Amino acid sequence: MKKILCFILTAFLIVNCFVFSVSASENSFYVSDAVIITPENPSITDKYAAEKLKYYLDKITGENIQILDDTSQVEYEICVGATNRSTEDFSDSKDGNYIIKSDSDSLIIDGAGNKGTINGVYAFLEKYCDCHWYEAEVIVIPENSNLTVDADIDIEYT
Repeated sequence: MKKILCFILTAFLIVNCFVFSVSASENSFYVSDAVIITPENPSITDKYAAEKLKYYLDKITGENIQILDDTSQVEYEICVGATNRSTEDFSDSKDGNYIIKSDSDSLIIDGAGNKGTINGVYAFLEKYCDCHWYEAEVIVIPENSNLTVDADIDIEYT
């Protein structure tokens, strides 16, 4: 009797784990598998934002995440700045405003003026990657080789 109950409990746990992993994968963006995409001719601030994002994501994931321009086609991408994938119009926005949007195969971080995109990068790192900057010398950078975020992020900071 104990063996039958153990078997039923084990089967139940395995099925639940499988169902959870399938539903999690449908609603997730895999940061660890992504490539950073910048505009073909990025502004100094977009280039800086992409390099900062790469620095922290490399530390978090243990990977060496590539930075390519928006003429490249990849499976999972993190678009930083005014790439040809961003549809936001920041012409009437204040310097510093930004958006963070995601679906299952892309994440877009874009912003207005000189500060918007870098503000968006740091907001993403804090809110979704659990990085924290308490002082110049007190920085928390977690390790997570399988970093994922929700595939339905839709943030506009204005």
